[in-house]
Amino acid sequence: MKSSLNWDTFYSAIIDRPKKSLGFPQVMLSPTSVSFPLEYLPCEAEGCIVDISGEDSNVHRLEEMGVRCGCRVRMVCPGESCLISVDGKRVCLRLKEVAQIFVSRVA
Repeated sequence: MKSSLNWDTFYSAIIDRPKKSLGFPQVMLSPTSVSFPLEYLPCEAEGCIVDISGEDSNVHRLEEMGVRCGCRVRMVCPGESCLISVDGKRVCLRLKEVAQIFVSRVA
């Protein structure tokens, strides 16, 4: 199912905001992609995980659950405890103090 989101508007809103208001230290920019925290992925939108930061044990646990760099995710239910779909499996995450997952849009 194709998302009806206007990606240009969404990314402009994320990038044009002051960085401090986003609640994370930086938005990583490159000429070909923009990455942003997973919690900013809209409902039913898809992204590709580009980075996971946090304590090694927490990052390792996420990888064991299938949440790793390079995999595609779909936001099923956004929020503080978000529900994502990874490789056909639904995973509920509450990462605020544990880890930060950065995603980029899937074309």
